Amino acid sequence: MALKSSGHATILKLNSEAEGICYESKPGFSFKYVLPGEEIEYEEHQYRRETNYVLRSILKKSEHRVDPFCRYYTKCGGCSMQHFSASYYTEFKHNLLKDLLKNLEVDINPELIEPSNSKRRRVNIFFSKVNEKFYLGFYRAGTNNIVNIESCEVATPIISEIIKALTPILSSFFNHNFSGELHILNSSNGIAIDIMISENFILSDFVRRKMKSIYNLDSVIEVNLYSSNNLIYNLTREKPFIEISGIKVQVKPRSFLQPLEDSGKIISEIILKNIQGENQKIADLFCGRGTYLIPLSLNGHYVSGYESDMDSIESLKESEFQSSKLYLKNLYQNPLTEDELNNFDVILLNPPRTGAYEQVKNIIKSNAGSVIYVSCSSKTFERDAKILLQKYKLNKLYGIDQFKWTSNIEIIAVFSR
Repeated sequence: MALKSSGHATILKLNSEAEGICYESKPGFSFKYVLPGEEIEYEEHQYRRETNYVLRSILKKSEHRVDPFCRYYTKCGGCSMQHFSASYYTEFKHNLLKDLLKNLEVDINPELIEPSNSKRRRVNIFFSKVNEKFYLGFYRAGTNNIVNIESCEVATPIISEIIKALTPILSSFFNHNFSGELHILNSSNGIAIDIMISENFILSDFVRRKMKSIYNLDSVIEVNLYSSNNLIYNLTREKPFIEISGIKVQVKPRSFLQPLEDSGKIISEIILKNIQGENQKIADLFCGRGTYLIPLSLNGHYVSGYESDMDSIESLKESEFQSSKLYLKNLYQNPLTEDELNNFDVILLNPPRTGAYEQVKNIIKSNAGSVIYVSCSSKTFERDAKILLQKYKLNKLYGIDQFKWTSNIEIIAVFSR
């Protein structure tokens, strides 16, 4: 990468990714870890036909800048807002909701909710061994380079302890180069770990002993070893589970879950208080392991859950909860039809980041009285909301700050006719 030029600039504002914008007419001219009003020194690099701008120093600091609390900040590509003061951080998150409503041309006041416990209960980290050097951590922002970490300040303390303990064990799995991913889940009854090795390999007695060393770490109840996505070794003390409204539901380290233990409870309370009337017929689309389906059913509503992941459906069926109808259905390939949706009073959606474009097109044809949309992506939510607004009114918008120190936010929107 060749140095093309260098210069000074003033940060004018932040975009929705919390990146500083200097000149709006210059594509790609943005910088992480800065604040409006700051004067910076930068370099312009060119590699082949790609231009890259690199922040070199901050010449004049904002009054809203604070020292980050994590030693890996700006190195690890996870967090992007630890340099924000508390008040400016909250203002930024609130403005994300306001800007979303402005784009939708809806004039209501959004509500921002900050969970008291912001420690994540699951993490996905990467590892590789190259020329006898072992790396375990997150990717540096915008690269495939792993930044070594011994802890993660946004994860639960026990996950940080596990990360530190895993490094010397994993590094000696093989003498040759290898790479993979770790999925660590802090479930209700202990730590469960999936070790995903990218290559095919034959399980040796040596690797079995290493797996037992991981299994014997404090709080570990399950560890699984995969070779090219094939499970080749498992040690289980007890199956991991999470509790949803007092119901134990089995989970796996790679299961989709809200990142914070409190998130599901907070969102469930919002959903419940925004459902008008008792004994409502509710379609829970993308229901997962019943984060909302279970509390809705326990509060007297008639809930039908739709989910494409067989493992999630089986976990619900094997739990003590048997009060709802469950359907294995891929809502992307085969969304509920207008006639099917007409059987429900309320449609609840909690899709992946890709949203539910085809499904919402059918929802606006139906007679359902209200729609509650839970989303982790403001971009796909905005796209889908514009369709829903053709028939429904957006009454309330909530933001849950469950992705602490990042520009992401969980959205809960309540629509009615």
